Amino acid sequence: MRSCGPFSGFERFDDASFEAFSRIVTVVGPEQRMQVQLPARHGGFGLRPCAPHAAMAYIAATMVSRVYLADLVTTPSALATDPLLAVALAASSITKYPAVSELATQYILEGGTPGDHKQRQLSQLYEDELAAAWRSALDCDADRARVTSACAQPSAAWMIPRPFEDDVNGWFTAAELQALARLRLGLPQRDDTDQLHLCTMCGRAKADAMGRHSLVCLGSGLRTALHNDVRDVIYDLAATALLTPNKEAMCFGISCRRTDVLLKRTGRLPIAVDVAITHLDASGSFTDAAREPAGAAEKFAERKHRKYADATSPSEGNADVQLMACVFDTMGACNKEGLQLLRFVASAWGRQFDLKPCRSVPLVFQRVSTLVNRGLARLLLATNRGLHFVASADGGDTQAPARVEPPSHHASSDVGCSTLLSIASAEATPRPATGRRRASDGEGV
Repeated sequence: MRSCGPFSGFERFDDASFEAFSRIVTVVGPEQRMQVQLPARHGGFGLRPCAPHAAMAYIAATMVSRVYLADLVTTPSALATDPLLAVALAASSITKYPAVSELATQYILEGGTPGDHKQRQLSQLYEDELAAAWRSALDCDADRARVTSACAQPSAAWMIPRPFEDDVNGWFTAAELQALARLRLGLPQRDDTDQLHLCTMCGRAKADAMGRHSLVCLGSGLRTALHNDVRDVIYDLAATALLTPNKEAMCFGISCRRTDVLLKRTGRLPIAVDVAITHLDASGSFTDAAREPAGAAEKFAERKHRKYADATSPSEGNADVQLMACVFDTMGACNKEGLQLLRFVASAWGRQFDLKPCRSVPLVFQRVSTLVNRGLARLLLATNRGLHFVASADGGDTQAPARVEPPSHHASSDVGCSTLLSIASAEATPRPATGRRRASDGEGV
């Protein structure tokens, strides 16, 4: 792209790469294709196309190379303005948005310097403008909430590949990957979208094709098991970080209420970690989730603080612990307080392996994100048993029903952190799923 500039061949390459992705997950419309090509920070999959960015790459490469051109050539004509710069500046990806066109024009007039990262700035500005226009065109509250939540941390960390680490079980099955991709793209989980089938887990509610009931159903115990797995991975990381964690500790004064994990700190109040999984419309509408990334998780975290206010409020004079709610919504986004907790644990965990936070925090985010999203995929698969799209022989989606048996025991992520590379969630000794109770839409565990 830096040497060719705007070239029609890039469009054919983009079509081929997108077709390869569509053989895994069928993308039905331009809205989904747009989301697939957007970066993860905008709720996409990061399958960035070459054609829109070729002009920006050529402009940046040309301007930086002219710094060295005077020392390499002696012919004055070689220093003349490159005619392809005008062609690149007139590319649709640059002229479409005034902010991008202004930045590119200013860069050409002022000249470039090595290491100025202008190509990155131009590409990111273009993607920001493109994503803003795309989100503003969404006319459904559920779609706006889904996309906004998909932009939050660490909802996309599960998509980071790490195939070079043989002892890390961070891979998803074909059915799990398709279920998660359809969830992120807002596509139905099965073919018969106009039918409501009885949930095969709870046997009471109707399982809609979009998977809304699947993500809140407590009939199988998988939702409770997901909550317990998140609790366990925080406990394991804290234990390796020498934070002396205590699981299911009674720490709220004389009450019988327990916290999921209690972390002790020298000279400071202990941290009472309360883990929860909530849905995007837990409050009865998608307003909170659509307002800001992880908005539904933030709203549910406020409920947690109100619940334990009598034991954790300094104004009451009986604050024995500091409550930190770690809430994930059903797109994998986490509330700000939960992210603060994970960063604290990850930094302490990284010190045991001489890792700086810039390295240890993404590793922990990836492990937790993989764990959460695998649990969500199992919920989608279990409650719509026998009604899912399945991978065909050529790798694409088919609409032939395939019986997907739910696991009789949930495989937990009860994996120790004794090695540096045990970051992604791993299968361990299976344990029965517990905590069966009546499903309630949007209720956190």
